[in-house]
Formats: sequence, C-alpha cells, structure tokens
Amino acid sequence: FWTLSRDENDNGAALIRLLPDPDGTPFIKVYSHAVQSWDAVNKKKRWYLNTSPETIGAPCPASELWSALYKQGSNEAKEEAKQFSRKMNYYVNILVVKDPLNKENEGKIMLWKFGTKLFDKFMAALNPSEQDRAMGETPKELFNPLTGCNIKLKIKKASGFFNYDDTTIEPAVAVYADADTAKNEIITKGHKLSEFMEPASYKTYEESVKQLKWVTEVYTPKNLDPMMFKQIVEQTLGSTAAESSTTTAATEPVI
Repeated sequence: FWTLSRDENDNGAALIRLLPDPDGTPFIKVYSHAVQSWDAVNKKKRWYLNTSPETIGAPCPASELWSALYKQGSNEAKEEAKQFSRKMNYYVNILVVKDPLNKENEGKIMLWKFGTKLFDKFMAALNPSEQDRAMGETPKELFNPLTGCNIKLKIKKASGFFNYDDTTIEPAVAVYADADTAKNEIITKGHKLSEFMEPASYKTYEESVKQLKWVTEVYTPKNLDPMMFKQIVEQTLGSTAAESSTTTAATEPVI
C-alpha cells in the first residue's frame, strides 16, 4: 500500500491517478476494527486490529460486541460502543504520478487506502449534484487513464487532526501514451482487488473471538461500569475465564 508521506511540519502532497484494477473494478469498500487496551501487568498495549469479515458478509465478533453495548440503550453504553465501532475505508489502485518525498514511487501502480471524506469528494466529482451542475460543474472522469483527471492529494494537520481538505481534482490529462499501453500496464502491474474479498484473507470467527477476548480482559471502560461491561462481553463472546490475565508475548494472538 502507498501512503502519503509528510514533512517535518506534518504537511504532505502528491499527484496520483485512480485506476481500475486488472479486472476493471474501480474500488472496494472495506470495514475494519481497531480496539486498544492496556495490560498493566506487562506494561504494554494490547490491540485488536482486524479487517472485519462483514466486508464479505460474514459475522464479526467486534461488531457483535458493538451491537450488544449499543442495545443497552443508555448514553453511557452507546458511548462505550463507539470504541468497538467499525471503520470504513476504500481500496483502489493508483498510479503515483508525483511523490516529492518518495520519488522512487513515481511511475508505479500501487494500492491505496482512503476514507469516506475523500470518497465523498471523488463521488461528487464523478457525479455533481444538481446544484453544482447549475453552477457550471460537469462530471469528471477519475478512473480513465487517458481522459481522466489526476488528484492533487494534500494532507495537513489542523487543530491536532490530519485532514485532506485542500485536495483538488486537476484538469483531464492522459497518463499513458495510448490505450494499449494503459491496458498492458494495468493488467500486468495492477493489483486485483478481488483478493481482499476472499474468505481466506480473513481470520476465522474463532480466531477473532480469541483475540478480542484477549484485548477486552484488560480493557478499562471509559463510560460504562466495569462489571456491566464484563457481563456484556461474556454474554456476547463467552466467558473470558480461559484467557489468563498473565498472557505473555509468546501467547499473544497474531494481529
């Protein structure tokens, strides 16, 4: 996966082109979970970092725990549920046109993961609203290697958070000499997105439950009574008694 590098001031910029994958798929939507707890005995963080099998329509224990907490109904439980909510990202192939901080990436087709705010920006460019059309906006092609538009991707830090607000869609320009060259490059050097939709790419349900138990057994609720939280976890995932609090690095679940 390609990532946008930042300078010493936490600013970064690059010019990229969205491309279809070798099968012609423009992008896929992928869910994931990131839950952190603190192991006071071993003085280290425990993480549940998993791509959610809900991406392919399979059950996900982290989402089940989120649902169990949310359904308690109280504001405290709903706030606690947020720690287990799923994140949504999109995977796409890109041609790295310019990458000032990593010039070795330029000219390569790489995978890129991005979030909903950028996705909404791209969709608005592909299909402007009636209001935008009335103001002169016209649909832009983003995935066509010959008649599409590059994206000037910019990241900055404001109020303690990173954002891509200054990202712009550039005028249409070809990034390959002709259709045959583009097709050959995409087929031979592109990455098939279908591989991320295969069941083999995901942990089994049992493996995910074990890892989530390992994280929640030392998890300190931020909004909910600890005993209530423990009861909800046990009702949802089963008893955590089998997961010893003395878990060592040698027996940590693989993340």
